[in-house]
Amino acid sequence: MHLYIHMYMMSIIMFTLTYLYDREVFRVQWFSLLKWTALIISLSLARHYFIDYNTAETGLIRMSQFTYFDMIMAGLEEINYTLPIYFLYSIRHKKIGRALGLMVAAAFALGHLYQGVYATVIFFIWMGFIAPKYMKKLGLLTMIFGHIIYDIITLYFIKSLF
Repeated sequence: MHLYIHMYMMSIIMFTLTYLYDREVFRVQWFSLLKWTALIISLSLARHYFIDYNTAETGLIRMSQFTYFDMIMAGLEEINYTLPIYFLYSIRHKKIGRALGLMVAAAFALGHLYQGVYATVIFFIWMGFIAPKYMKKLGLLTMIFGHIIYDIITLYFIKSLF
């Protein structure tokens, strides 16, 4: 429970800093969110029908014990990692900002090492290079809601396996 308190506190600080720095980032593009949801449902259905039930990874079994509340809280990751990267990429000294942003992305990726090396690499690429551009283009709230939708749909399909 204490982890959630820290996440709430960090999220409030990051929201406040972002609001003071760039209010435009708080927009939601509903049509993009709808397209994302359709894609995730399609991929989850395909994954559901092609997964081998006999060789389900222990990670899937462990994830099946999460609650939907845990998945909503995971959306706060977007605030605690994407916002610092967004700020760091916005500072005047581009090379320093980029290096610090990549360090934050590496910390985020290493936090997902339990999902495997491939997932860790993909998360690093996502947070270090793709997420800041999408946040600027689509808005932070679009990314937060997209993350929550992804986690909830994924958890639903994982729970349906076990």
